[in-house]
Amino acid sequence: MSVTKSGQPKITLRPLRLGKDSKSQDEVVVDDAAGAAGAADGDGITGGEAAYGGEAEDECAELDRLRRFCIAYEYVQAEKIRDSAVDDVEQVKAKIAEIDENTERTRLKILEMEKQVSNLTAEKEASMAGEVKILSDKVDKLSQGLVLEVSVLNNKDDNLRSEKGNAKKIVRNIEDLKQSIEEKASAVRRSEEGAADLKKRVEEISKSLGEYEKDYQEDHGLGRDLFVDLPGVTERFDPTQQGVQSLLCEF
Repeated sequence: MSVTKSGQPKITLRPLRLGKDSKSQDEVVVDDAAGAAGAADGDGITGGEAAYGGEAEDECAELDRLRRFCIAYEYVQAEKIRDSAVDDVEQVKAKIAEIDENTERTRLKILEMEKQVSNLTAEKEASMAGEVKILSDKVDKLSQGLVLEVSVLNNKDDNLRSEKGNAKKIVRNIEDLKQSIEEKASAVRRSEEGAADLKKRVEEISKSLGEYEKDYQEDHGLGRDLFVDLPGVTERFDPTQQGVQSLLCEF
């Protein structure tokens, strides 16, 4: 417990908390005041201190009165809330009852309307039996026509798929032909290159034979008829594969 500058005990007033712990907090305040009074009696306190102790008891009594007032106020407020809640519940019950009545009336109306619809449907079916028969025949004919058209469409789809397969085969054949043509063209190029090399070789041989013929004639004066046609060979040389073969046959 704290004291003031004059040496008198100081009582601290705590905020009231309404609930289970409110009583214990008030008792703590009262206990502080009672402890201060007991200490004054045991220690032989002066009259001023005893008077201060009386003031503390008055303050505690006032505090207790305020606590009871707060509790009573809370009780009154709780009663008001309860009464208001009861009124709200009654209003909700009344609304629910009204909704139930409206629902029942609506259900009866629906049943009556369903009965009327059933009667009207029966009358309409009875009066339109002939028309329904005609419409049914038309529907059957349309169904048969639809089946026929679907069959034709399926056949066309099958033909289309077959044509697509044939087109793919044709494309593959074209690709194979292109590849074969490229291979043959490559072979022709190689033959032409070989023929050119052979022509060059024949020219070299002809030149060598000419020189040999000249030397031989100078030495022996013979064999002129043997090489007389060699210059003509180079003039008649065909660089194609067929020309090379014919030239080889001549030799």
